[in-house]
Amino acid sequence: MPFDDVCVFNGQPIAVDGTGRTVTVEPDLSLELVAEAVFDGGKKFLVESDGCEEALCSLLQVSAILQMIAPIDIGKSYCFFFLV
Repeated sequence: MPFDDVCVFNGQPIAVDGTGRTVTVEPDLSLELVAEAVFDGGKKFLVESDGCEEALCSLLQVSAILQMIAPIDIGKSYCFFFLV
């Protein structure tokens, strides 16, 4: 399974694939499901909230969707999903 983004959040490796399926990587290298797929065609990113104290941070899944009217790029829209 190819991943769009990987990060470490609160000491835990977390990865998101192109469909939005998000998993943690456990110490035995098994994958634990955090969020089901939310496929909307966008590129997925994992983003930690800013301006937080370590115990109160949130992890967001961001989906960046390129909007085009062929062949002109008319912008991007973003969808945000709270994971933790």
